[in-house]
Amino acid sequence: MAIIFKVESAVAKNSPDKQAALKRVRKYNPDAFRAVPPCAPLTVPQLLRIKNLQAIYGVSHATIRTRFKHGLLPKPDGYDISMGEKGSRGRPYWHSETILFHLESMKAKGADSAQ
Repeated sequence: MAIIFKVESAVAKNSPDKQAALKRVRKYNPDAFRAVPPCAPLTVPQLLRIKNLQAIYGVSHATIRTRFKHGLLPKPDGYDISMGEKGSRGRPYWHSETILFHLESMKAKGADSAQ
């Protein structure tokens, strides 16, 4: 879902005032939730972020969060230190071994149900 901001005012379409107003408006960043594949195979120890999980599972950022919330994905192995508000957690991360084990268990469950 893209967030679109509109600047409507009484100024002319191409006036400098409207151009300045458009620059002040924070725009939607399409790269914010783009999937990024892991740098190495999952057999190599590494930390994986939500963007990496998006590429591995082939789903959106919101779907990753929903599956995590309902217990369909393993809980994060840890959180970064948050620089935000007091009491807020940082960004979640998973060890590659955790995700590899989850993928293998999903594959085994799929093979068992097919037989």
